[in-house]
Amino acid sequence: MSEEPAFSTILEEIYQAHVSSSDSDDGLESNGSARVKLAWQARRHHAGRNSRMVKVLGYEKLILVLALVLFPLGHHFRGRREFSIAWLGRSIDTVMGLYLRFIASQAETLKKLASNDAFPDYKTVNATLERADENGPEAAEAQKQINLWKAQINNSQDASDLAVFNDVFYKIDAYAEEVFTPVHTDIGEKTNAYLDALNDYRHNVVEFLRTKWLEGSNDVIEANDIMRQYDRITARIAVWLSPQDSANNAPIPLLSGWLLDYAWSSLNAVKEGIIEVCSFYIYPRRLCAIPC
Repeated sequence: MSEEPAFSTILEEIYQAHVSSSDSDDGLESNGSARVKLAWQARRHHAGRNSRMVKVLGYEKLILVLALVLFPLGHHFRGRREFSIAWLGRSIDTVMGLYLRFIASQAETLKKLASNDAFPDYKTVNATLERADENGPEAAEAQKQINLWKAQINNSQDASDLAVFNDVFYKIDAYAEEVFTPVHTDIGEKTNAYLDALNDYRHNVVEFLRTKWLEGSNDVIEANDIMRQYDRITARIAVWLSPQDSANNAPIPLLSGWLLDYAWSSLNAVKEGIIEVCSFYIYPRRLCAIPC
């Protein structure tokens, strides 16, 4: 078996060990079953003398993020370079640890957006977002409410199923590439160009999701649990992508291939600075070659 199919099989086995174990609800740092399966695979491939595979399997955090975070999100991510042994073998360096943290944090955001926790319906949220765009005391009150909703999303605790996004990532990704590529140097900044692009992106994503998930059904949203959940997800996304809050920075796009490409290129652009900071403080420069 060639490297990529073999690697995919390994990730599948680690993922299955995770979902079938009693610790399947635990985070990356405490998943014992996945770690046991990974250690067994690493020993097996070390005996087979596949040095590139051994190098990749030896990076525990990398494998756990791929197997437990990206792999379950479907084909949009599985076809990417992060699942290529050749690319991983070349790319395990100073910025990989930061990149993995970024991936995990963005997946965690998606979990919060898909949470089953109580949340206002989209109609209520959209009316508030529209008031926030106006002037006067009503706009100020609407902006306060948006901030409260964002805090509510951040504090989401209930279970969520990210599989709901698996067949829409391709479209979320296409919208990100379309609107953010011309302003890629402004991502997350409150520049007029980026805020205009973010507004277009939010509108496109929410409209697409509501069309795909909710239109064409004869059921009343509140009378159908699945439709009600879809309605709340789009409401959360509309709030999350709204720049009308007191934060210094604007929201960034949702997790997709385009965002990963942007994050990887951005981290590599400041790679030398990361090495310099690393060497200036605790560790000798040679240790900065080890991914964190």
